[in-house]
This record gives sequence, structure tokens and C-alpha cells, in this order.
Amino acid sequence: MATTQFDDVLSLDATAQAALVRSGDVSAVELLEATISRLDAVDDQLNVLSSRCYDEARQQVLAGLPDGPFTGVPFLVKDLIAEVAGTPQTEGSPAQRTVYALGDSELVRRYRRAGLVIVGRSTTSEYGHAPVTDGRLCGPTRNPWDPSVTAGGSSGGSGAAVAARAVAVAHGNDAGGSLRIPAACCGVFGLRPTPGLMPMETKHGILTRRFVSEHVIARTTRDSAAVLDCTRLRPAVSGPGADPHPRPLRIAVQHGAPVDVAVDAASVAAVDKVARVCESLGHTVIEAAPSIDGETLFGAWFGMWSDFMGWHVTRTGRRLRRTPSPDDHDTMTWTLYETSQTRRPAQLLDDLTVLDEAAEVIQAFLAGVDIWMMPVLAQPPRPHGAFTAPGADANPYRTFSPFCRLANIAGVPACSVPTGGTDKHPRGVQLVTRRYAEHILLDLAAQLEHEMDWASLVPPMATATRSH
Repeated sequence: MATTQFDDVLSLDATAQAALVRSGDVSAVELLEATISRLDAVDDQLNVLSSRCYDEARQQVLAGLPDGPFTGVPFLVKDLIAEVAGTPQTEGSPAQRTVYALGDSELVRRYRRAGLVIVGRSTTSEYGHAPVTDGRLCGPTRNPWDPSVTAGGSSGGSGAAVAARAVAVAHGNDAGGSLRIPAACCGVFGLRPTPGLMPMETKHGILTRRFVSEHVIARTTRDSAAVLDCTRLRPAVSGPGADPHPRPLRIAVQHGAPVDVAVDAASVAAVDKVARVCESLGHTVIEAAPSIDGETLFGAWFGMWSDFMGWHVTRTGRRLRRTPSPDDHDTMTWTLYETSQTRRPAQLLDDLTVLDEAAEVIQAFLAGVDIWMMPVLAQPPRPHGAFTAPGADANPYRTFSPFCRLANIAGVPACSVPTGGTDKHPRGVQLVTRRYAEHILLDLAAQLEHEMDWASLVPPMATATRSH
């Protein structure tokens, strides 16, 4: 196959790439080598890889791949939580630059059984703490729409690689928006499933298992639905999802942030655009939101988050038998660690109680609607370095991303759907629904994808890195 034809293949989604391998029109070896070439070009421009495992991928393909829905499709695994045997497990931290994964996580084993070929680890912020991917260990991951701004975080490497057509689908995880934020910044689709739906080992801690969900960033809804279907722990409620003709839904729309921060006009316009499309498709759209005290809620969240990051720093020190040091961590991480050292254990329990009470309110609200719609972000993607050294002040987190944590607090699934935006920066709209009702999100997202044709949106960097 000619090089230019491989450019066309790499622009296909994972389902279509797998179909070509299955039919014999493209071999898994050819697809892998084309992807490696493209990944290197994209990484040179955008910095999406924390490490490569090309030789291991070649050996995997030559040894024979399992017969799965994605046999032969190249794939990235984020360098956080999920472990890939023999690869660096840095979690974005300078403290862990010499740590390697000893085995595959259960989730990674399921990816392999689906036929996915792991070609590398994607970049992340340190321990996934930030809504940007801009740390000391790997440096900034750049946005394929505008390299001067962030690709979002903490799954920024995966979001940028998928948008730039380096891979069709890539793993990420989400504790406070880390799948949805890079999807919104990069103009692709990101779904955060219900916590507990996907495999996660106990060793990652009780707060990780409560607030974090693992899944993928994709260019098409059908890819996200199909990967979910072959990795989830529970059977689908209503098939794999991504039905482009769902039943009429009741959709509640919220424009304003839950805390006192401004939401930029383009983000509001993106919500209105999607709401109008939903109405034209026969869905009922109302203005409504749960009644929560956002300031109290976010104070509790950032208190808990300080303890969560403090635990990460402390655990790393124990594992490496070293006293934690600011020389081993990013400034923001270290600030959160220092805050955790000033807090009493009872404060975490108080904060978790506030979060539980808010979760009950949000879940009760979702019982009366099918979808809760709002912006993903209150601002466009920020310039690199915009989140440097916030100290104890959480304003950079609040002003950029005040919406996403609501789904994590409530323990419910949510996704970011692309809209194209109104300037050169993409905008994402967030859809939230009830626990274990991912099929509702996927069905509506598939319908919106069909109407808005977001999979055809190609960032300039994807064109610039095509083969010549």
C-alpha cells in the first residue's frame, strides 16, 4: 500500500482499521509501521509520548494476535494507574523516572485480548493532578489545533495523539475531568464511565477507586462504545450503546458554573448549539440544575484532593525508600502535599461527608432527567505555564474547569462531545447521566455525531504531520 494510502488508513477510526486488517486489505505489520512513523512525527511536534514500546509491539504482532474486535489496531496506554509490563511507570513524576511496571493491569490484559497493539505510553500530569499536561518530567503536551496552548489534562497525550490522527483510540483515566478535558481541548470524544465499571486494582487506594474511572479517548462514538463493551466488568444495560436513533430524552441544560467564575461566550454558545440540535431531533430541553452549594462543595473537594495528592507523594517515598522532596515533584504537586501535612485526619472525613451529601442531591436530580448538559470548560485551552505555582489557591482549577468534578463527586458517567467551537480552539459540551446508564450517553452522542459530523474535524497539526 502506498504511503498516502496509509495516511488515509490512519485517519479512519479503530473499528474501520480493524475491518481492514480482518479483510486482509492491510496487514497488522503494515498498520503498526505506519502508526510508528506517524507517532514519531506527531510526538516531535506535540510531545504526546512518555515512552515507546515499538519493539514489544512488533514482537506481539509477529507472534500472532488474538481474534478480537480490534485485532491489529495500535493503541496508547496513559502513563498513570494502568500498568503495561516492562514499560516505565512514571505516573508523570520525576520521583518515579526509574520505576517500571512488573506486569499488566487487568484492564491492559483486556485491551490485549481485544486485539489492541500497545505501541507506547502517553503523557500525563504528575499523578494526574492537573487539568493540563505540563510537568517537569515530560514537558508540555501541545494542542494539535494550536501548539501554543494546552491539550488539556491529565490525559493530554492521549487526547492530542487521537486528534492528530497518530492513533485512532487511546487509554486515559478521569478523577476530575481528565478524560473529558483533553477531549474538549482537542476536539474528540471522551467518556468517563461509572466508577467500578472498569477493572482497577485495590493497590491504587480507596480514593482512586471511588473517584477515578478508566476508559479511552476516541474520534468516534462507536469506538468508545465497542472498547467499553469488551473491557467492562458488568454487562451492558442496553447493548453496547452508540445507537444513532435513541428514544426521545429529557435534557436539563446548565450554562453557569457551580462556583462564582465567568464562563466564556464560546463555551455557552457551544452548549446552546448542541441543545438546539437536540431539540431538532425531538428531545425535550429544559433549563435546570441541581441545588448545590458550589463554594462549600469545591472547598471540600480541594481539601480531599490535597490529601489524595499527599498520599501519592508519601506512597512514592515509601516505595522508593526516600524522604519526599520538592526536588522530586512538580511545584503544584508539592504544594498539595504540603497542604496535606497541615490537615487533621478528621478534615478528610468531613470533606467526604460534604461530597456524599452533594452526590445524593445530584443523583436525585438525575432521577428526573435523562441527561444533564453543561460546558466541559469555562475557558478555552490555556497557554502553557498558566497553571504554574498556584500555591494554596485553587483559582486556576476553578476558573478553567469548574464543571467536570460534579460527575466525579456524584459517581456518575459523563462524556465530552465535540462541537467545533466558534474560534480556532475546539469546545466540548458535557453530557451527564445516571449511574451505569452509559448507553444513554453513547446513544445521544452517536446521534449528535451523525448530525454534527465531528469526526471529520481535522486539526492543522494532523495535516502537517501526514506523510509526504
